[in-house]
Amino acid sequence: MARKLKSLICDVQIGNESVPLSRLFESHRLSGVRYRHRITSGCLKKLDQNAEHEEYIPTVFDNYSSEITVQSKPISLNLWDTAGQEAYDRLRTISYPQTNIFIICFSISSMTSFENVKLKWYPEVSKHCPNVPILLVGTKKDHREDPEMLQKLKEQKMTPVTEQQGKALAREIRAVKYLECSALNQEGVKEVFEEAVHAFLNPKPERKKFCFIL
Repeated sequence: MARKLKSLICDVQIGNESVPLSRLFESHRLSGVRYRHRITSGCLKKLDQNAEHEEYIPTVFDNYSSEITVQSKPISLNLWDTAGQEAYDRLRTISYPQTNIFIICFSISSMTSFENVKLKWYPEVSKHCPNVPILLVGTKKDHREDPEMLQKLKEQKMTPVTEQQGKALAREIRAVKYLECSALNQEGVKEVFEEAVHAFLNPKPERKKFCFIL
């Protein structure tokens, strides 16, 4: 049964510090969508000035808000980018009770972040909010065709995560969908946010309860 809502909280978990939500958010903002920014760190201020190649400095919580239209109605989309470091494990879960959907991200060029989805993020999310839907996203899709990145991975005897591997992991953790995107060229970024809203508005039959609904 489809849901009707006025507000949606989207909690985003990152499988590796090199793939912050801020990169996706900034890319989506540049595509012409209007956003209300709550700049909470020096890193985000740099991103807001289009400093795309600045080093990412993780914080405990970064919050972003946007107004989007779904089913001909305006919806306030709130996104929380939370720090992935072990030192923040207890603080990070504070935001979980108000979550409508989790977007678990990993870098396509990092097998470590891919493996962390199953080893760290999925267990943590399913423990605190077992009935909240999960969207699995592979970021940095452009790295699959980046000669420099491919050479670097080759030297480490590694290869990018394949789309098939991503889909298989999505099935394993029972994610509602697997998507890939690139903040560099904006490919697939818009679809990530649209699918997050769609997943909440159209929950699977077995998901009868959410941790918190506005």
